[in-house]
Amino acid sequence: MISITDAAIAYLEGEAPQKEAVLRLLYDSEGCGCGTDGVPVLMLTDKDHLEKSEQMMETNGMPVAIEKSDLIYFGGDLTIDYAPESNTFVLKSSDEILGRNVPLIKPLKQQE
Repeated sequence: MISITDAAIAYLEGEAPQKEAVLRLLYDSEGCGCGTDGVPVLMLTDKDHLEKSEQMMETNGMPVAIEKSDLIYFGGDLTIDYAPESNTFVLKSSDEILGRNVPLIKPLKQQE
């Protein structure tokens, strides 16, 4: 289960390009050296742009998709929170903080 805080839901709904947006949780290891070194990244998209290898996760808010091979990096219960002071997200589990400055990648048509 993934919990999304009220602050994160409010921010994401304001940034979503359409009402049926999906939040993708990615583990980006490109350019990080070892394949197990990487950083979590969030991306807004729609259901039509999901990969067949992504799994939809149960949440209390916006649907979240995770690449099946990345599930090992995001095990257990997760919480996605928004940090307004840095305009980024915090990804944490019951055991640890997985990312303090998790960026949100917006669709190309929304980028300035």
